[in-house]
Formats: sequence, C-alpha cells, structure tokens
Amino acid sequence: MVVSRRALLGTAAAGVLAGCAPPDATPSAGPVPSSALSGAPATISASSPAAPLRIAAASDLHYGQNDTDYDRFADELVERLNAAHAKAPLDLVMLNGDLAHGSQHLAPLRRRLAGLKPPLVTVQGNHDRASEQQWRELWGHGFNHSRTVKGVRIACAATSDQAGQLLCADPAWLESALEAANGAPVIVALHITPVTWTRWGIDCPATTGLLARYRNVVAVLNGHDHDQFGVKTRDGVPYLFDSHAGGHWGTGFRGFRLLELHADGRIETRVTDGNRVFSSNSLPPRS
Repeated sequence: MVVSRRALLGTAAAGVLAGCAPPDATPSAGPVPSSALSGAPATISASSPAAPLRIAAASDLHYGQNDTDYDRFADELVERLNAAHAKAPLDLVMLNGDLAHGSQHLAPLRRRLAGLKPPLVTVQGNHDRASEQQWRELWGHGFNHSRTVKGVRIACAATSDQAGQLLCADPAWLESALEAANGAPVIVALHITPVTWTRWGIDCPATTGLLARYRNVVAVLNGHDHDQFGVKTRDGVPYLFDSHAGGHWGTGFRGFRLLELHADGRIETRVTDGNRVFSSNSLPPRS
C-alpha cells in the first residue's frame, strides 16, 4: 500500500505525543550544542507537532582554506544562523560536509562555532580528511548517524572517507536507517550529489533507488556543488542544494537553506544569505 507523506507526518506527530519516537538505527550521540566543546549531546525539546520542523542547512564552509577569509566566513555564518533562529526558532542546524579544508582545521572551527544557538549536527565531506574517531570526538557522532526530531527522522550518510574519495552512501547503512524510521518522515543529508546532473555529482543508482523506494523520504539535502542552490527531482524525490558558506568558488553569494516541514507534508524552503532570498520553493507532499 502506498502511504502519502501527509499520512506519514500525521503518524509521526502522534508518535511524538505518545513519546514513541523510533530508535536510532545505530547508537549515536544527540546533536552537539555549540557551546559544549566536550561533544556531549544536546537536548531537543519535543514541542507541539502542530509546529513545523525548522532546520537550516549550510555546506562547504571550507574553514582554513588558503586565500579565503575563512574566519570571517565562519563568524558571519554563525551570526546569520543565530539571526534566523531569533526570528523563528530552528530545531536543528546541519553543516553538510566540507566544514574545514583539512582535518587540522576542524578543532579550531569547533571553537569558532561556540556561539551558535541552535543544536548542531554535521555531515562529513571529502575535504574534511578526518578519521571517524576524530569526527566522533569533535562532533559527538560518527560519519553515518541518525536521530529523530519532532517525529521526523534525520539520516546523515557519509559520502567520502579520510582520503577524500567521492563515494556513494553505504547502501546497507542507509537502508537500515530508513527502516529504523518505522514509517516516519525522513530527511536525508548527503554531501556528494548521487546523480551526475551536476558537475561534481557521481552516479549512485543504489542510493537513488533506495530513496525513491522509501516513500517517507521527504527531502534530500546536498552539499559539494557550490554553484547550485535550486531543487532537482529524481523519481519523485526532491534534492535540495544550498550554495556554499565559504571557499573560493561557486555562486556570487555565501548562503544557507532554511526548510520548514509542515504537519500536512508541505515543505517551504528558501536559500538566503541572511538578508536576501535567492530561491524559494513550496513543495507539495510526496504522493
């Protein structure tokens, strides 16, 4: 039986009210509060399911990259995300890969992000070049990790390794994460685009096939492609790009994506630099 995204969201809301959020597919810490450098989990409140899930996604900060003003880029990102949070509280900030330009810059970046107000989760990227142990020590979770926020499953899948290879998501882990959602809506984060419709995307039919088969996947967040800030669709699944937060190439602005997932299955989303809006989309429930 095909279940609509609208019905899935209603089921998820009921699960939040009953305190029955589905368990993680693999053990992981909760989102890391930016003020706690120890990597201890943050607490996310189970607010009313009538309120939309609000998240911000930013990618490709490339902190530490030569010939860029990376300290300013990081400080401005924190300032702009905090300003968005002050206007309408964010349930989560996701840094979707290439946080730093080399693993030696990750710990200084972690300290630089200390003033970020909303809970933070990270996705490993090909330029981060960290070991999984280092990633876990800094951010409180491994490369592949998932959690439930307001009844919505957030699944972050690694698409690279310490050597910086461009990889498809591990299909076994991704399927287990989607199964663990137990029918709840899922937002998936991938740094590398799994379709060759962008210059730096790679062909990952196993990934796109899984995401199409699980009808509760409501959106996929992508990084890596600094020149992309729109929405592309594959087999009914929307793939959302967010420009770049740093680095030396890409769009003429440094931005991030705001996304609201409503209880009726609608997604309202826009890419902004905190002042200007560069793209805006209203996505209907996935049928």
